[in-house]
Amino acid sequence: MIIQKIFGYLLFTGLILSLNSCEKNDETYSSEKLVLKSQEIEAYLYDEYNGLKDYTMIVPVKIYARGGSPDHSSGDYKFRLAKGSVLPEGLIFDTINGVITGGGQLKDKTGSSDSFEIEVTDGINYATAKYTLINRSFNNKLRNKVPVMQFSAPETNLLCDANTCCYGVSLSMLGGFPPYTFALHEGDDLPGGLTLNPDNGVISGSAIDIQPGLYSFRISCKDSKGNQALSMCTAGRFEKFTLIVR
Repeated sequence: MIIQKIFGYLLFTGLILSLNSCEKNDETYSSEKLVLKSQEIEAYLYDEYNGLKDYTMIVPVKIYARGGSPDHSSGDYKFRLAKGSVLPEGLIFDTINGVITGGGQLKDKTGSSDSFEIEVTDGINYATAKYTLINRSFNNKLRNKVPVMQFSAPETNLLCDANTCCYGVSLSMLGGFPPYTFALHEGDDLPGGLTLNPDNGVISGSAIDIQPGLYSFRISCKDSKGNQALSMCTAGRFEKFTLIVR
């Protein structure tokens, strides 16, 4: 109930816009190369909240991965802690959907950070990236900087090699109450043999029959409480993506 009240408040706070993230393209992209993006995870620490001492709120994140040969029938991407890495205290890692969220209170370590590595596989290839838990004190100055539930993809222009047997991307999310549910916006379609897995936000399938060109579509996301994610680019209740086949 306490966490629900906190995030209920956060949905009415300011939205962090990151226009640069909406415009990036990777010129070295290859559909066959499996890529995992590093990310920060924020923990906001209260001295006291509703009678609880040293209360901690973790802002959930859904990890962004792309490339390789994910397949819905086999669960798409699989995540796990890299060998030798330890998940910081207070975090829970959903290895099926690639979601990190809070599972308890942290000791008050304001200003400190803990790093660990996560590995992803499509069943054939592997990629590893570093993640960092950042502890922040929660006060009036920081209150408006806490992000609402939003799409957090590093790019909304999704590149795809033409005449490729497989394509995959795991869309990322920030905030809210996982698990998330994804859906194509009404009236929109994915090109060729691509489909969206509503449970893990992975777009995958065959790109062999997709002709070079631009294919735009919109995706919406709801959390377990029915809250709808906002776009980083437009503040709308969906994110617009463009698949660039070249």
